[in-house]
Amino acid sequence: MAQPLLVLISKMLANPTDTLKILYEHDCDGDEEAHDDELIEEVYDDYSSRCDRAIAIISKRHGKPMRTGGEDDDAIPANGVFRFGLWSIEGRGVFVAATHEDRELPVLLIAGTTL
Repeated sequence: MAQPLLVLISKMLANPTDTLKILYEHDCDGDEEAHDDELIEEVYDDYSSRCDRAIAIISKRHGKPMRTGGEDDDAIPANGVFRFGLWSIEGRGVFVAATHEDRELPVLLIAGTTL
């Protein structure tokens, strides 16, 4: 994950517009699974760990994030954020975040840039 993630961040920074990329996605298999609180908690734990690993990878190259957290942040263009890291790199916002907007939608690990 380390090298592909750092290459992706470099490519996003080279793009003059905001970018967003889904790194991982967990779709629930039907309503029953989507409403299984134990399963969703396990998925949240897994995606929080994935996000922490991505934060560590980016931090090795670009230093500590200027912010981390466990809820929505105005600098991250996504709803339902439950874990994130945010850096300022080359004058741009760079982030990784674990998100889950609603039970009927997938749990995501995303990376992106903002102006």
